[in-house]
Amino acid sequence: MAKQVEREAAAPKSTGRIRYEELHALLRERICMLVYPPGMTLSESELATEFNVSRTPIRRVLQSLEAQGLVETKQSVGTIVTSVELRALREVYAVRMVLAASLGDIAAPLRSHSKLPNFKALLARAEALDGHRDFKEFVRINNDLQYELGLVAGNDSFHRITEQLYYQTIRVYFGIVQELDWEAEVGWLRAEIGEFIRALQASDLRAVGYIRRNHISMNLVRITNYVLGHSGHQ
Repeated sequence: MAKQVEREAAAPKSTGRIRYEELHALLRERICMLVYPPGMTLSESELATEFNVSRTPIRRVLQSLEAQGLVETKQSVGTIVTSVELRALREVYAVRMVLAASLGDIAAPLRSHSKLPNFKALLARAEALDGHRDFKEFVRINNDLQYELGLVAGNDSFHRITEQLYYQTIRVYFGIVQELDWEAEVGWLRAEIGEFIRALQASDLRAVGYIRRNHISMNLVRITNYVLGHSGHQ
């Protein structure tokens, strides 16, 4: 696995208390970036102190993360960041591919390229990674891309389910991406966003879904090849 990235600033920038949604997003991001690696115990009291809140919102966030499969609570142990085995990874990716391919069938009608500026902004951020190894930004672009695709679908259930499955497994990829060909991985990201832009310009949501499905599949192949090459697991 790649080295853990340094923890972001512990306290929120504002003097007020951090909101539940912000706290949830931040802890989820830390799990994705392996700041909180699999097996790590998360302390309610320590997190409450760090974010200057009571333990109640911390407990709510941890319960939500547990429902999403990112942590689990063990009696007499506490809340532990979960790991993802290769078999489980393949199963979740298989479901992600099916859901992605269905986007064109379940999406609400697209409103005149309304999402294009967001995707173009993502592409500009991805292009800025050329020759610039910024792991945190790479993670955030991927996460933001997932979010934007959920908005394109215009279906709340689709957005919620695909986002949950994404976060359950994408940390495996983020854990090895720095040991892969960095420029190639950035190239895959740029290519995917560029393909989305062309599909959106054509108002072809079915194409958007199949593009996502194909890139999920290729991502799984790269992960599997890496894991098998380093562990010999089946």
